Amino acid sequence: MIIVYPSALKHGLTEEEVISAWEHVFEYKMREGDHFPPHYLGLGVLPDGRVVELVALSDGYDWYIFHAMCPPTRGFMHEYKGGSR
Repeated sequence: MIIVYPSALKHGLTEEEVISAWEHVFEYKMREGDHFPPHYLGLGVLPDGRVVELVALSDGYDWYIFHAMCPPTRGFMHEYKGGSR
């Protein structure tokens, strides 16, 4: 199951768009750092072609998305590609 926190909606995407973007993630990567549970970065695409940056965590059963933003920021892309923040 995908659960969308209210914080993921603060940049103007709807809950349905966030879920759709997560369901269409190109690839997700574990975020570096001492996050527990681990945080994951993902780049997802919406049906209209827009790319969304996503940050989520999982309890092993469900995904909890707490950040979603379109378009992805330069800082997010740097971190996603392996740079440190």
